[in-house]
Amino acid sequence: MYSLLGLVVITLTTNPVDSQPLTQREWSYSKLLEEVRKKPAGVSRITLSPDRSFAEVTISGGIDDKKKVRVNLPNDPNLIRVVTENNIEIDVAPRRADGELSQTLRSLILLFVSLFFRI
Repeated sequence: MYSLLGLVVITLTTNPVDSQPLTQREWSYSKLLEEVRKKPAGVSRITLSPDRSFAEVTISGGIDDKKKVRVNLPNDPNLIRVVTENNIEIDVAPRRADGELSQTLRSLILLFVSLFFRI
């Protein structure tokens, strides 16, 4: 019984519920701008993270048809202008509240475990 409870606690603390799958690869910011300006555009859609620190880029055409790449973004105020001038869809991903929920659940489980093992 104690082993099973310990296994559950270890699993919940080392594998967070709200982790996102990694994109297949990364581009540099300069590579992103190059692909945005390419005619025809190598990028079909850009989704910015809520804090605008990175973007998930959907690549169109060629070998990379419909693959997604991740780009770490600098604080560049011209990015939106360049993207819209090249008629590429851009949006911002919604904030994820489930991270807070999973953190709360982990805290409650740890509380119950500590009360269970209390002598």
